[in-house]
Amino acid sequence: MENENPIRQPNEKPKVEDIEKALRKVGNEFFERITTSFVTALSVVVALAWNEAVKALLEKFFGVNNGLIAKFFYAVVITVVLVVLSLQFSKKEEK
Repeated sequence: MENENPIRQPNEKPKVEDIEKALRKVGNEFFERITTSFVTALSVVVALAWNEAVKALLEKFFGVNNGLIAKFFYAVVITVVLVVLSLQFSKKEEK
């Protein structure tokens, strides 16, 4: 029976299969990180687009003169939406 211990001895050369397995693992991790970074970047772009759209909508309703009130209203609305969505997502994760 072959030695099942994955720890190599200092003078033992690594096996080709072990090297290939390690390279696949690193490649998979790299791909996952790149994918996550790409999705995060696109999420920021989407958030900025929505930010501009909501600001324009609030400006239309409140007008340019009431910019401070509109900004606080916007902040409160976005906060409430975020809290509600977070609660909904956490409920779905629990199921």
